[in-house]
Amino acid sequence: MKSELFTLIASGASGLIGYAIREWQNHLKPFISIIRFEGDNYITSSEVEINKNLVDKTNDSFFIEPLDSFTPLERLHDSKEQSSYIEHVGHSILGYCQEIEKVIRDNEPDLELIKSLTRLFAVEGFNTYLGSLIVMGRIEIFNNNTDGINLFDLVESQKVNNGCFVLSSRGFYIALGQDFNDDTLNKNIFEPILNALIQLNKDQINTLSNQIKICIEHEIKIAKDILPELKEISNEHSNWETYLYIANLKKTPLLLNSTAKLYVKDKTGASFIEECSLSVQKTDEDGNENMFHLESPLIIPSGDNVYVSFFTKKTQKEMDRGRDFRNTFAHGEAKAWLELDMVGIGLLKRRKFATPKVIFKEINE
Repeated sequence: MKSELFTLIASGASGLIGYAIREWQNHLKPFISIIRFEGDNYITSSEVEINKNLVDKTNDSFFIEPLDSFTPLERLHDSKEQSSYIEHVGHSILGYCQEIEKVIRDNEPDLELIKSLTRLFAVEGFNTYLGSLIVMGRIEIFNNNTDGINLFDLVESQKVNNGCFVLSSRGFYIALGQDFNDDTLNKNIFEPILNALIQLNKDQINTLSNQIKICIEHEIKIAKDILPELKEISNEHSNWETYLYIANLKKTPLLLNSTAKLYVKDKTGASFIEECSLSVQKTDEDGNENMFHLESPLIIPSGDNVYVSFFTKKTQKEMDRGRDFRNTFAHGEAKAWLELDMVGIGLLKRRKFATPKVIFKEINE
């Protein structure tokens, strides 16, 4: 009898110990890390009303996406990005064009012209800008002289710029064009100025530089006029997005609920709380990776990890203190964290997990 009782007690104790170990394992905290914040995202394809002055100015540009009286947010975002590009690199393009014209005017050695051309084509996104000029008929189509002497060696590369012409001379390189791998039309676009560069035809290069300079001066003026208003409209209709990495360290699955709270607190003690909704990365029909909203919870299997994001449910315009929220984000001095709601297996099934506190600002790394 005593032996049977001892066996029963031992079995019960063993079961309790096993259950306690399992509960301890099930209540290990998942590993959660904030990858970055973004404050310029749209979760709707709705249109916004644009005033006539802004519509007219964008339509006067050859590079900036033209706007209509009622414009989809995606197109407004494109116009803003293109205006930002012009503001960011426009003066560099202008300066290198002036440098090229001076080198030709002063009849400096060919090597100096090669160096100046190399610097111009190295400007970020310059081939996109140049391609737009050619398509819009802003660049003169030169008569190619195939009898001239080539001062550049020429190859076609499939690796550089996703396909382009690569010109080399005396250790200097120019990548002319882009995206030849995707469309042969892109190659045809850049061919009219190819020989002018290969043969270092100074008259044609001077004409090309002057046309680029005139156009970029015009674009800089437009971008300077419209960018503040584009940013304001864009900010008002944008949502904040928090990208997360979550690793489930438990022995059982976790259910990540589709809502969370974003907490922001600055140095003065001012605080914000915004409701957020869940999105996950999926591949669409065209093979592109995009974020898709989830209305239902996300299951994270044991030992698995996921990349997810949470969008603020409200846009800046819809928030009670949207401008203050934007200023806090822009200054990059506040701390922010997410409170996640997860459901697991065990005695305490539903638990709240907070991410580490990080600086609330745009993180591009």
